[in-house]
Amino acid sequence: LLALAYDHRYAGQEAVVSWWCIVAAITIFSQPIESGLYVINRTRLMFFSRLFASTISLTLAFLLIDSYGEIGALMAMSAGYAISALLGSIILARLS
Repeated sequence: LLALAYDHRYAGQEAVVSWWCIVAAITIFSQPIESGLYVINRTRLMFFSRLFASTISLTLAFLLIDSYGEIGALMAMSAGYAISALLGSIILARLS
């Protein structure tokens, strides 16, 4: 599909585009969870869960970029969004 949509412009970049799709999917999944925290006025908890997730993501980026390049950065981003969604889900479950 990538070659069909963009011809040769992204040749050889299938893994990078695939990881961007993973990041986007996790972001789409995490958005309603974080919106739920905002709606029930738990923004402080959301902030600290995001802070924790960001710390893990940046640490992973530091470790993965050297070995995997831009794919390592995208792996770290997907982990950060996934951790944030997981923590948000736990917070929402405990409050309901």
